[in-house]
Amino acid sequence: MKRFALLILPAVLSACAPSVVEKKETLPAAVPVVQTVKKHTKKTTAAYMTDQEKELKQILNGSAFFVTRYNNILTITFSGNAIFAENSYHPTPQAAEILKKIAPVLSAYTKTRISVIGHTDGMGKPSTNQLMSEKRAEAVASILKKSAKIAAVRLWVEGHGNEKDGNQPRNNGVDIILTPTFVQ
Repeated sequence: MKRFALLILPAVLSACAPSVVEKKETLPAAVPVVQTVKKHTKKTTAAYMTDQEKELKQILNGSAFFVTRYNNILTITFSGNAIFAENSYHPTPQAAEILKKIAPVLSAYTKTRISVIGHTDGMGKPSTNQLMSEKRAEAVASILKKSAKIAAVRLWVEGHGNEKDGNQPRNNGVDIILTPTFVQ
């Protein structure tokens, strides 16, 4: 009986193990994936952000909102009554439409971190301003997420209350700051 078990055991084990042919077939399939990743990351950070900037400027052209660039960081500024009515955290219908138009661009550039920063005009209590700025940022981020598939890990949402830009408070606005997540 022991001899029979010793004769059968190697046959059973060899039947479970992948054959040499199977190993050869799976190896080449991994090579194109590595090549694809290398091709995708060949674009420089500056070129990647320039492409994104052009698309966003095209969409925002003629609106009350604009894109600025400092090195490879893009800032989309939504401010004043064009985005929020006074004492409101709900974007105006016009602002919501523009957010829906830029959302697919933000979604397509998957190597970009999206920070949504809310601001208030500085009137009222600091605690109220902080809460309002947070709700504004959350409302804008919600529209972006609903309008395009943007991974939650790419979105950073915060309120800055009545933080000042120079000597002037930021007026009822939201900044969307786009930062590349790779450096080349």
